[in-house]
Amino acid sequence: MTSLPVMHVNISDSPAQLNDPLSGTKAEFGRLIHAAIINPRFRIQLLTNPLSAVDKGYLGESFQFSDKVRKQLSNIQATTLEEFSSRVLEITETPSLVEMAVPHYH
Repeated sequence: MTSLPVMHVNISDSPAQLNDPLSGTKAEFGRLIHAAIINPRFRIQLLTNPLSAVDKGYLGESFQFSDKVRKQLSNIQATTLEEFSSRVLEITETPSLVEMAVPHYH
């Protein structure tokens, strides 16, 4: 009997992620917001001082953000997690200067 070749597929790298330079940042924000949903104390800290919450981490887990994103995080002022999430979307969905300069052909 002949064995078939094995094909390894990495499902974590979808085409959308490969073309999205912010996919890592979006994943970190997902982890951050998930921690805030689970733990009310962390949520209050995140809403009060986002950068401090990020620096302290959650249950031994750290969050990795670029200096640019950390600066944007420090400027977020939100009283609810929904508001905070809206500000995060503004950060992650705003195209960079490079993205705006590159022509997109459809």
